[in-house]
Amino acid sequence: INPVTLQAATKNEFDIYINGQYADKATYTWTPTNMTTQTIVFDTTVLGYTIDSTDVIVVKGRWS
Repeated sequence: INPVTLQAATKNEFDIYINGQYADKATYTWTPTNMTTQTIVFDTTVLGYTIDSTDVIVVKGRWS
């Protein structure tokens, strides 16, 4: 939940990095909700590679 607006977070409030590389917002969908866990689904066709269990995914917030 965004502490300023009290709304569910959106993909515009965060950056995602996979193994240290920025993942463009076009490579994933973000399902905002304030009722359950939010979901990020990567489109590996657009991303250009598959995601393995050993990959490190970092979601960095930037509340605006």
